[in-house]
Amino acid sequence: MIEIKGRARTRDVSLLLSVVGALAACAAASPAQGSVTIGHVLGTGQPGQMGCFPTCTIRQATLAPEDGLETAGLTSPTNGVVTSVGINVVAANQSADLTIRLRVLQGRTGVASSDPVTLRDADGIQTFQTDMPITVGDGVGLDTLPANPPGRIGIGRLTAAGNSTFELFSPPLLDGGPVQNPQASNGGVIDMNAVIEPTNTFQFGSVTKNTGKGTAKIPVDASNEGALKVAGKGVKQASKPVDGPGTVKVKVAAKGDQLKTLNKKGKVQVKAKVTFTPTGGDPRTKTKTVTLKKQ
Repeated sequence: MIEIKGRARTRDVSLLLSVVGALAACAAASPAQGSVTIGHVLGTGQPGQMGCFPTCTIRQATLAPEDGLETAGLTSPTNGVVTSVGINVVAANQSADLTIRLRVLQGRTGVASSDPVTLRDADGIQTFQTDMPITVGDGVGLDTLPANPPGRIGIGRLTAAGNSTFELFSPPLLDGGPVQNPQASNGGVIDMNAVIEPTNTFQFGSVTKNTGKGTAKIPVDASNEGALKVAGKGVKQASKPVDGPGTVKVKVAAKGDQLKTLNKKGKVQVKAKVTFTPTGGDPRTKTKTVTLKKQ
């Protein structure tokens, strides 16, 4: 058994990690289409146990690929909503059913948190549905709210080469609160991940027209990195990458019968269907009516 203790202040914060043998990786439920998963590949690595009492925030500070890093990384690559959190429990390392609070973190401060939920003293992956906003660079963690010490939690994993660390904060971090220094920083892994649905909202700006060419440009204020596509009846299809949140202008040009009308009458109305697809997310389409003019 390895016992690692943080500096005792007004509260006793400690971590216990013990090797109990290799455990076959558990297969997590497939994330929803149009989502990204961050954190740990559940069930990867040798299990251990954690303890933090009377209560604290646990945050994964670093997570090495060899310890089971999700493809999307440890922190969110997108702006969106955390729709679910998965936690893998080894019952032999947990003292009882425990009350926890799920949390979105921006480094060492809180951003958003869930209502208290029960982490059952049972083997396997437990999935918690959430609705917590998250932005690029944010991570996830949890608050332990044990009813009775020692409140050990069976969600720890050992780090294969010492390259993964997690931090303990007591008292727990607060949403919108100050940045805190951890009471302890230890080698190990929290067997936890989060599914994020990228935000696909966008807004149109004021249309500008090129009457010499008979085209127009629509400013699109997109909420994430991704891609824009323009199509529609009588509209020439076009696409454009979106490098990040911000405004991108897309071109609207006529084709077919609408182009003939434009060339003959000098004016035509088209309905441009603009679709924004955030990286890793679902598409959203809006229609913008544009009158093209050509002199």
